[in-house]
Amino acid sequence: MTRSKTTEELKNELKKCNNIKEYLTENKDFFLKTSFVEYLEQLIQEKGLKKSEIVKDSGLDQTYAYQILSGKKNPSRDKLLCLMLALGLNDKETENLLYLAGKPALYPKKPRDVIILYALNHKLSVIKTDELLYEANEKTLLESQ
Repeated sequence: MTRSKTTEELKNELKKCNNIKEYLTENKDFFLKTSFVEYLEQLIQEKGLKKSEIVKDSGLDQTYAYQILSGKKNPSRDKLLCLMLALGLNDKETENLLYLAGKPALYPKKPRDVIILYALNHKLSVIKTDELLYEANEKTLLESQ
């Protein structure tokens, strides 16, 4: 069985690479092969959650949340973060989902993103996260609802 490579290892190898075709061939087993919806579905299964619980805990409009979960809507980063908090994801799972959805990662040099990372790491609810954002004079996740 092939050992997994970290993103950092792949980046370092890429920097040293002289032949992109060789690099692609040698590392093909380490590239993402899943879509946003497939990965989301996998996380829901792994965590043993029900979509109805996630939708309720997300604070999002029910119909819209289900459309996100099924891949019918391409939501904003904030709406995705509401779902990720409701799922109880860690920062790595969140980073992967944001990447697969084509959204910017949470950046630890931005106060708003730091609060959201804190909330993810401490398994806070969307409401509690929004309270922390509001107290810090940052835009809340549900503000655009």
